[in-house]
Amino acid sequence: MRIAYIFHLVDGPESGVFKKIMDQSKQWIKYGEDVVFFILTREGLSKPFKDASNGIQTFVFEYSGIADRLSKVSHLYAKVIDSSVSIVYYRYDLYYPTFKQFAKKIPVIMEINSDDVSEFRFGNRVRHWFNYLTRRYVFSNIKGFVFESHQIAMSPHFAHFGKPYLVMGNSINLERFLCPPAPKNANPVVVFIGSPNEPWHGTEKIVWLAQHLKNWRFDLIGPQPTDFKRIPINVLVHGFLNQREYEPLFAQADAAIGPLSLHLIGKHESSPLKVREYLAYGLPTILGCQDTDFPDGAPFLLQIGNRPDNAMRNISEIEKFVNSWRGKRVSRDLINFLDVTIKERERIVFLDSFVNSNERGMTNKSLNQQSPHNDNSPA
Repeated sequence: MRIAYIFHLVDGPESGVFKKIMDQSKQWIKYGEDVVFFILTREGLSKPFKDASNGIQTFVFEYSGIADRLSKVSHLYAKVIDSSVSIVYYRYDLYYPTFKQFAKKIPVIMEINSDDVSEFRFGNRVRHWFNYLTRRYVFSNIKGFVFESHQIAMSPHFAHFGKPYLVMGNSINLERFLCPPAPKNANPVVVFIGSPNEPWHGTEKIVWLAQHLKNWRFDLIGPQPTDFKRIPINVLVHGFLNQREYEPLFAQADAAIGPLSLHLIGKHESSPLKVREYLAYGLPTILGCQDTDFPDGAPFLLQIGNRPDNAMRNISEIEKFVNSWRGKRVSRDLINFLDVTIKERERIVFLDSFVNSNERGMTNKSLNQQSPHNDNSPA
């Protein structure tokens, strides 16, 4: 099977998303599949992406401005069609006028990592309304979905399209991470990694915790100092760091914090990439919502509830949890099922079903697979 992997990414190859894409694709190749990247990105990133693609055939389409973006997307679609691929695996992007004709020529499976209708409300209003009014032209023309969570799969924003789907929490290549020994800190150290200006991360709650846990240290990676009105002395805001730069901070940490304010975008279930990375480094993690791959929880996850006052209401539980894990790390045996070598097989089986159906000139409308590790839908 020759898979065209299409994604629009402006953060460059150091981003967690690109690392995820590389981990997925390298595993698909190990299964015997052929993968080709088709990347839509901003100017100046063509060479970095090609250098980071590790031998995977890569076509990069840089754009500058809206008109140029539309033109480059059309060229991208044409290149995919000319590349004799079996199927397209597409990380969801906005609707483009040439998409409908493109999707008629080759089966497209769309990866959905968030409820775009809810999440886009926090961004540019023009973008939100454009997406809201045109998304149906994308989803009515694809063959199927891969959803990051059960909640998204059940959302009426997607369910009414009636497409076959796979629910699959994010995987991780555990071989890329060495679990360091637990530190012997005099006082607790907690780490967070994320992106700036994303309110659903809930970084203001971390600042609140720091104000009330004055002998703890909080390392924030990703956010900028300008994102905060006031920074307590025990909060270190590092800004963007690459993996080599933030690994020492992970090694010093006793625990980690995942997104705490997903309630802002109506999300009560997720499988964040960074939470998988925390666990790969052996860090017990504080969560603000249910993890798709741990529907019944786990001793190394503290779920404090998905509400505006979750940190405030649970500060005592947070103290107990972090202190109970000091001097310990999460055993790799407990998270092995998150590895790409296990999870990505499901995705390939799902994609292959559409390739076979397409070759027979039919589509299996009744197909509806779910991950064996997350059979229970959230209440």
